[in-house]
Amino acid sequence: VNGPSQSLEAFVNAVRSNDTTAGRGLFSRGVLGFGTRTVHVSGLDDLEANQWLQVWPLVADWEVMDVAVVHHGLAIAVLAYRWRRTNRDGSIHHGRATMVLAEDTGATAGWRCTHSHFSVNPT
Repeated sequence: VNGPSQSLEAFVNAVRSNDTTAGRGLFSRGVLGFGTRTVHVSGLDDLEANQWLQVWPLVADWEVMDVAVVHHGLAIAVLAYRWRRTNRDGSIHHGRATMVLAEDTGATAGWRCTHSHFSVNPT
């Protein structure tokens, strides 16, 4: 994946297709996260089990809007955006997200998410 925007596009595609294997390839093993389903996760296995597997199977469509690259430099990028999710039952949810990405220049070069926060808008 060439850059932060392409990483986000790949993540959107992983969520839409409920492909946690593809999603895992975009995240650091030591990721820290916050979400609607869990207050705090530590590590990729925890994120997948307690956030992704609780939400992704429900998703019929997911789109991101108003994407802002808040900072991009020194091999770090911060993305902030709003999202809209339509569940398989027809319910619609709106939320917001931030993702901190770090450039991995090792054998598996690309951008990896080291921190994420996905949550439904407060009502």
